Amino acid sequence: MERSFFQQDVKTVAEAMIGMVLIRTHPDGHQSSHVITETEAYCGSADSACYAYKGRNKTSELLFHDGGTIFVQRCYGIHWMLNIVTGHEEDPQGVLIRGIDEIHGPGRVTKALELGNECNGINITECKTLSLEKGSSVIPCQATPRIGIAYATKEDQERPLRFVAVHEGSE
Repeated sequence: MERSFFQQDVKTVAEAMIGMVLIRTHPDGHQSSHVITETEAYCGSADSACYAYKGRNKTSELLFHDGGTIFVQRCYGIHWMLNIVTGHEEDPQGVLIRGIDEIHGPGRVTKALELGNECNGINITECKTLSLEKGSSVIPCQATPRIGIAYATKEDQERPLRFVAVHEGSE
């Protein structure tokens, strides 16, 4: 993917990432490919669910980088969560990858990828261990409210910023 893809608005990128292929080069050199099936958009300092909501700090710093920057952070001190920064430098927004293949949940995604924070701060267009490619076909998706953000305002909880692949025969 070109860097310009990630320099778009977070909602555009989050929706477009459904059906794309995430390629992981593991430490032993083998590669695995995974179709992205679920994402969530986090819309910067005005979004109470976003790490940037409380300003620029150690946790949110990478969100202020240029689109394409990989941002991997710990959730509850246990699970790694994979995000890709979108937009332009100083405009903090990012896409959380919540599902790949039949795996749902951001902690399960990084576990399946055998991914910690080794890619943190690297632009995905230059990363040696993670890359993103267009999928072989377009997968339709639906927008729903985000999940797991009880700390956010009711309005931000209800925003349809979670994108989920819709497969034929499913509702």
